Amino acid sequence: TLFSYAESPKSVFIEALCQKKNIDVKVNTETDKTFASNFPLELRPAFLTIDSQPISETLAIAYYLVGESDYFGKTHLEKTNVLKWYSFINSELLSAGYKVLANTADSELLKIAIAKTLRLLHYTNDHFASNKYIAAEYETVADLYMFVVLGKVFEYLSSMVGEVSAFPNIEKWFQLMA
Repeated sequence: TLFSYAESPKSVFIEALCQKKNIDVKVNTETDKTFASNFPLELRPAFLTIDSQPISETLAIAYYLVGESDYFGKTHLEKTNVLKWYSFINSELLSAGYKVLANTADSELLKIAIAKTLRLLHYTNDHFASNKYIAAEYETVADLYMFVVLGKVFEYLSSMVGEVSAFPNIEKWFQLMA
């Protein structure tokens, strides 16, 4: 069972991963007794395996679902790059987007958060200038996570950071991923 929250990019990513890899999973968006007893922090996404083993944290859930496949990379270096980019998306890009949303009332903090988000978007755009995919020569789990997170960034923040068309290499990559 996947305990999910529809508005969370992390939950959307895990649901998209299941769909892309044809993994049949029950999705639960309620906070019921099963969720509360297995996940005391009540953070989503969370995954309860068929043998009732609780798994929390997005990367751990993704690894449990497809970690033994090439979707996490074929070589040691590709796997390292997948983890590097996954960490960048989770720790930097997602965090920066949340800071923009959280600081709309404070113009100075908002300006700082927007500048950081733009710096990260330009860095990503520059990466795609010479790379077809984010971490390898083929699509990996890092691409899917980036696709979901950037989709949310542009959905919620385009009025502050610009439309995806302002980042032509990201836009080209979006078309590849769609």
